[in-house]
Amino acid sequence: MHVALALQKAARQMGVTERAGLPSELEVQSALKTQQALFQADSQPQECLSLRRTAVEVMRWLDRFSPRLVGSVLDGSANRFSQIELEMVLDDAKQLEMFLLNAGVRFEIHNCRSAPSHREKFQRAGPLYALFIEDVATCITLFPHHAAQFSRSLNRPKRARLAEVEALLF
Repeated sequence: MHVALALQKAARQMGVTERAGLPSELEVQSALKTQQALFQADSQPQECLSLRRTAVEVMRWLDRFSPRLVGSVLDGSANRFSQIELEMVLDDAKQLEMFLLNAGVRFEIHNCRSAPSHREKFQRAGPLYALFIEDVATCITLFPHHAAQFSRSLNRPKRARLAEVEALLF
């Protein structure tokens, strides 16, 4: 789960409307990396590397859609319980659906609209596709072209193309 979504969920569960008093995303990520260094130093780096290798294979397979890796597999905090998170810019979701169906991949579609933040003038459009590839949970979020162009100007999480992810393997 994205850190931002986890923080929103925590705020909701605490009955807080604002995120005041909650740690920032950077603070949560820093605490996670500290915890992993202390308690998973012997296993987590290899688990993340394995997920990155799988992500490279998935990205090669989906290359016609120009996927971008985001999330914990990219930032190095992934472990065996993590999922591969991809983003794609695609106006016609049916293209991806037909590709997955023709390949015999089972998937679920989830509505992924989020309320616009103070920096966004639109709702994040596009469905989220949840699927398993090589027994690894993979989530693909689609963005229409107009949303992707607008989001480039925002402080968006880091995204990596295939060649950038391949470079992380060495």
